[in-house]
Amino acid sequence: MTALDDITKIIIELKDSINRIIRQNIDLKEFENDRSDMYNFEKKQELQIVNSLKRNSKKLKEDFESLKHLSSVSDENLVYLKKLDENIKEFLNLIKNNQREELVGSLIGIIENVKNIKMPEMMELNFKIPIMPVEIKDEIVEDIRELEKCFNNECYRSCAILCGRILEIALHRKYYDSTGIDILEKTPGIGLGNLIAKLREKGVEVDPALTQQIHLVNQVRIFSVHRKKSAFNPTKQQIQAMILYTMDILNRLFEK
Repeated sequence: MTALDDITKIIIELKDSINRIIRQNIDLKEFENDRSDMYNFEKKQELQIVNSLKRNSKKLKEDFESLKHLSSVSDENLVYLKKLDENIKEFLNLIKNNQREELVGSLIGIIENVKNIKMPEMMELNFKIPIMPVEIKDEIVEDIRELEKCFNNECYRSCAILCGRILEIALHRKYYDSTGIDILEKTPGIGLGNLIAKLREKGVEVDPALTQQIHLVNQVRIFSVHRKKSAFNPTKQQIQAMILYTMDILNRLFEK
């Protein structure tokens, strides 16, 4: 199941909650404090509906973060993702202000923009070597060539690990270019998450969606190196998105 599938499922549940809230004329503000012990059976049922709305609204906002990397798929995706971001903010604000009737129209806007977002399987992967510092170019080129071979041979866990390695090399170089400090000498074994935090401390802009990418990479690393009860196997679609995003990050990190 893709991130778009997850959001579609959330939208269906939100639509059901909104319809029930409007039909039963439920006042959202009445349940702001979530005091279920105060209400009779009817009020508890209403509380469940409101909680479902709030829970899925929160999930909608969280899952939207996992879609941001799709902006690298096409310019159209970038436009629709920006619109979707605005839609979701508006939707959450309507809930906060108890504007029940407006929720339907707002949700329709969300649905329309979600429908227009294209997943990377509809696109052709581009393994073109981006512009980057000469100090890391040979190493990155070698990894990208290996990444292409792994993808073509459906070795998707290997692809994820290579994407993580490429990002690690690039982010370490970006830190050095920005600070003049080789963080590997100062902090050997620093994780990607901490490295991103260090870059932000130095005022380097880092795409918020990068943490989602790092999370997936770490999941693959853990399940590939350590024996677990169940294997974690990323899908072709997930890896396509990861490769597209990795190449996009490389371009943006070192663009002039």
